[in-house]
Amino acid sequence: MAGSDRRLNTFRKFKTKVQTQFFADAVEWSDDAIVEETRKRTSLVERSFKAFDGSDMAMKRLIKETNPATVVSELVPPAELSSSSSDNYTDNPNTNESMTMSDYCDLLSENMKQKYFPKGHFVYHEGDKGDHMYFINSGTVEVITSDGIKNNRHAGDFFGEGALLHPLGTRSSTIKCKTPVHVIEINREYFEKYMMSQWGLFCMMNLSLTRPLSQASSNGLVLSLRERDKIRRRNRAKALLKLQSGMITESFKAGEELYKEGDLGDSMYILEEGKVDVTTLGHRVFIINGTATHTTATCISSEGCVALRLLGRDCRKLMDVQPRLKESLVDMMNRRNFKKAVVLRLGHEFPYSNPREAFDAVHIQRRGELEKDDVAALMREMNKDYSDDEIEK
Repeated sequence: MAGSDRRLNTFRKFKTKVQTQFFADAVEWSDDAIVEETRKRTSLVERSFKAFDGSDMAMKRLIKETNPATVVSELVPPAELSSSSSDNYTDNPNTNESMTMSDYCDLLSENMKQKYFPKGHFVYHEGDKGDHMYFINSGTVEVITSDGIKNNRHAGDFFGEGALLHPLGTRSSTIKCKTPVHVIEINREYFEKYMMSQWGLFCMMNLSLTRPLSQASSNGLVLSLRERDKIRRRNRAKALLKLQSGMITESFKAGEELYKEGDLGDSMYILEEGKVDVTTLGHRVFIINGTATHTTATCISSEGCVALRLLGRDCRKLMDVQPRLKESLVDMMNRRNFKKAVVLRLGHEFPYSNPREAFDAVHIQRRGELEKDDVAALMREMNKDYSDDEIEK
């Protein structure tokens, strides 16, 4: 049939954009503070379909730029289109009356496999090689680690991305179904395809309509998933630290210092109750759930603070046998040192409400995005002995 290759190519491009949009939205939505009852009532695919139906701005842009009316009229010979079906596709980019939930699932199904697991099923085990990640459409899974950490993930969340993001490609936990579970499985090939899609980044750009799609790069979605993976690893590290028998519980009154800038210290803290202000040269850096080097930590809660303290020798022993814990703690330390360096350069507390100010303080080269040289200059301004390896991390 004349033009069939062109029509097939048009359809494939449209389908890839729909799949990439779903992938990007599912990652973004997992951050939403969705009420649990809402998650129970609406599956991930249903929510995505409703967005596609015109209630979500990103999907409107997808429909507008792709023009599904043209796609359908090209894929299906005019003689096979009923008048009512043809009328459903107008010049209005938000019109999508002929798209059914079944049609939408079909668009996702080729490269996003629907999998159903019974209660008690193990999706994978810690140490396994991993070539898939999963979005939970419905149900609850339990994440279990060999060091005794357990937590649950529910509909709207995802798991398995860590093995696809890290060079070794091994599972860092075991996944067990606490209920019957319906997941959407994505293999490594399409994971990488969606991650590198410029369209995928556009969907992650806070639905910004001011930046042309042609200016997008692949970094946004990659950073979003990597950040989520790091947060999970840090939470696991904190949970593991709390299990240690050497933890010492200490209480502090309002205004009392846990430690002071310039003191020799060989302990780390996990804050259990209250708030602790961390400052350098009198300027606030952050409020902690742990420690920071070369800073002062002061309890600022009127009811006082309770912290767990782990001696340095015990922490080092633990890191020797738990390399993932060490990686997470080093990552946490580097992030906090970066904030401290920004504070020192600005001469006032870290601008959490104005991240642009922090960016501009670091962005000396003025090339549109932070370069390694920018970060290196910032960190060595605070500590001239900062190594290239530490800056890379």
